Amino acid sequence: MESKRYSKQYNYEISYRNSRGMLIAFSVLLFGLGIFYLVAIGYIVFTPNSFDSSDLYNAIWSFIGFSIWSPFILIFIAYLYPDIKEDEKGLHFKFLFRTYDILWDEILYAKSPKPLGFSMSHNAILVLTKSRLTFFHRLYGLLYGKTSNPSFLISSKISNYSSITKTISEKTKANRHTNKQ
Repeated sequence: MESKRYSKQYNYEISYRNSRGMLIAFSVLLFGLGIFYLVAIGYIVFTPNSFDSSDLYNAIWSFIGFSIWSPFILIFIAYLYPDIKEDEKGLHFKFLFRTYDILWDEILYAKSPKPLGFSMSHNAILVLTKSRLTFFHRLYGLLYGKTSNPSFLISSKISNYSSITKTISEKTKANRHTNKQ
């Protein structure tokens, strides 16, 4: 007889998920605008009599701002709170069209996030892991928990917040108990 697999899905409101899509679309648009400035840089370099050096500097800074920093910041914000799926193996979430799996024994612990050392206005937890996630997840750990461990945030705005936090707490306690033996 085959055992039944359990799986729980924890989601944020549809408005948050829609805003995530809009932020990604906006970052693509800004990247395209930055490419326009890259073309302008090429034009300025190859027609030096047309523009002065301030035009070149403005085009370079615009390219950096639109094609590098804006998409970086927008992606950081868009995936700050991921929808999470839980099963017997661990937690799973999507980040930029890829699913990341965090096994239960890879979760170090969960704590209250403190963005840049300040308390948050709503309940949330920062889940620290030893799994390999993205550079963005290391930034989440640095900004919200002063750690270099890959981390992700779970806000109280997620469905069944108390259930997921209870499960994570139980699994991390079990991990610590297993590691002590």
